[in-house]
Amino acid sequence: MTTWKVSHIDAKKTLRAFLKEKLGEGYSVRKIKWNIDHHLVSVNGKVERHSTVKLVAGDVVDFNTKNITDNTIEKKRILYEDDAILAYDKPPRMTTMGKGLLEILRRKYRDLEPVHRLDRDTSGVVLFAKDKKYLEAMTQQFRDNIVEKVYWAVVDGVIKDESGIIENRLAKIGENHGRAVWGKVAHGKEAVTRWRCIKTGRGASVVECRPKTGRTHQIRVHLNGIGHPVLGDVHYGKRFRCRYRPSRVMLHAKKISFKHPMIGDKINITAPIPDDMKEAIRYTNCGMVQKGVTE
Repeated sequence: MTTWKVSHIDAKKTLRAFLKEKLGEGYSVRKIKWNIDHHLVSVNGKVERHSTVKLVAGDVVDFNTKNITDNTIEKKRILYEDDAILAYDKPPRMTTMGKGLLEILRRKYRDLEPVHRLDRDTSGVVLFAKDKKYLEAMTQQFRDNIVEKVYWAVVDGVIKDESGIIENRLAKIGENHGRAVWGKVAHGKEAVTRWRCIKTGRGASVVECRPKTGRTHQIRVHLNGIGHPVLGDVHYGKRFRCRYRPSRVMLHAKKISFKHPMIGDKINITAPIPDDMKEAIRYTNCGMVQKGVTE
C-alpha cells in the first residue's frame, strides 16, 4: 500500500492524472485505470471507482498493489484434485469465466469446465470438472439443490438475532452502471438462504450463510434485504454504518460438500479465510473465537 496526501499544488487534478504523476513511467494511464476499476484505489478511506474525480487539498489517496491477482496457477490454491474434479481457491477480483480463472487453469488443464461460478469479488471454493460426463453429473447435483455450500460474510451493522431463514423470489430488476441488479419480485425464481451470526463487533457482524438455492447475487441481495449489506457491496448497499471500507465485497465461499461423481463418496472441501477478510474481521473486532469457531 502506497499513500499520498494531496497538496494545494495537486488540488483539482483528476485522480488518474495525480496517480500518473506520482507513479511515473512504471504505470501507464491504462494500467492506472485498471487498478481503479478493480477497486485498488481509495480516497479518504473509501474506494474510488471514478478515475476522473477531482481531488482537493488534504485528500488521502491509497494505492493498493498488494492484491493485484497474478495470472498463474498457485499450487497452494488447489484445494482438491483427482481424475474427475478440481477445486480451486479463487482469489478476489478475478472472474470465474472469460479472461479469468478458467483461462488460467486451461493452460494446464485443457478440457476443464466450470461446474458453477463465483462473482468476481467473491473469494473461495470453485469446482471444475475434467470431463463432460463428470460435468453433467455435478451440474445435476446443483440443479437438484443437494450440494451443500457455506459462505462467510462480513456485514454492516450489529445483527441482533442469532439465526434466520430468508425465503423469497428473485429476478433481474434492472442495471447499475452496466451491471445487472437482482431483487425480490413475485415472478422470480425461488431463493432460500439460511444464516447464523457467528460474531458481532464494532458496527459489523460475521455471518455464515448456507444458500439452498443458487440465484445470481442471492446472498448479497438477501443480506441487504434484512438491513445488513455485505461490507464493500456498494452495488446493493446504499448506506453503511460501519466505518471500515474494504476494497471489495467481503464474501467468501468457505466450504462446499457434494457426492463425488465417480466414486460416490461425500467430499468436503474448505477454503481458508483470505487475508483481506481477516483484516476486516480484525478491524471490526469480530474475532473468530466463539462457539468452537477459530480462524
